[in-house]
Amino acid sequence: MTLIDLPGANADNQPPTLSVLVCTYRRPDGIEALLAALVPQVIGNPAREIVVVNDGTHSAQYEAALEPFMPFIRYHPLEENVGVAAARNVSASLARKDYIVFTDDDTVPPSSWLDWLSMLLIEHPELDVVAGTTVALLPDKPGFLANVRATHRLLPSTEDSGGTIIFATANVAIRRKLFEDLGGFGFPDFVGAGEDTELATRLSRRGVRSKFDPGWTTQHEVSESFLALCRRFRHYGFANGKLALMTTSPVEHDYMLDSAQTGWRTIWNWEYKELIAQARRRHQNKAVATLSAATACLVKMCYWRGVKDAVRLLPV
Repeated sequence: MTLIDLPGANADNQPPTLSVLVCTYRRPDGIEALLAALVPQVIGNPAREIVVVNDGTHSAQYEAALEPFMPFIRYHPLEENVGVAAARNVSASLARKDYIVFTDDDTVPPSSWLDWLSMLLIEHPELDVVAGTTVALLPDKPGFLANVRATHRLLPSTEDSGGTIIFATANVAIRRKLFEDLGGFGFPDFVGAGEDTELATRLSRRGVRSKFDPGWTTQHEVSESFLALCRRFRHYGFANGKLALMTTSPVEHDYMLDSAQTGWRTIWNWEYKELIAQARRRHQNKAVATLSAATACLVKMCYWRGVKDAVRLLPV
């Protein structure tokens, strides 16, 4: 399919200009894999660029990982670690194109990733935000936890929550002028989680023209340890719970205020009922399905631990 064959497009349509923004921290192998997949999608295309911000990780390993790609990217190392939200704001300030496209250094996009986005924006030039989602990047011989994450989608993902598109910065495109008008990421006191959810709710309240396209995907690594995954989901829970303290909190998150008062056994039963159904669809062996659901449920309970911790901060 050519661009002019697209429904709603014509020969006068021009491809949108795209700035792909990547912030990297302590993942030289991840940034190397990402750029190996991403750079071929921008070579020879002046409508596209890649901006990489190194959030204070300085090592010979990083230099070696980035060196082959330096002619095709704009690289900006920060002197010290400033955190993911501030680093993303720096990357956005360096962007030159119409749309800024965020992704992470633990993702690997398919070869059609930017073409898919370009075609969608040609067909729908009115869109301010396009949100995709992630799928598990399984190794050749995935371990048990990797399969659990794939089965239960324990990945950064996008949801359409009552008309509010809650996106992850692993896969989202935002009109640059709009991002600048909103002041970028500005969720205070969050450690590695929540700033994208807060921005998504501000965008929704602004009434922007947005679309969630589940067909626009990127692969996300599933190599974290169980403890690291639990810590991350606790951060997620704390982030979403803290949103309840803010005027930008979506109405759809209000259920957390009530749920956070619920006993652990009840929350476990809620989560396990859904997770065991997912596991049984994936695994014929009942014992494996039960263990998969229980493992995923433990991760989800860490999420709820974060929610409960945040909601305790609410005024009585």
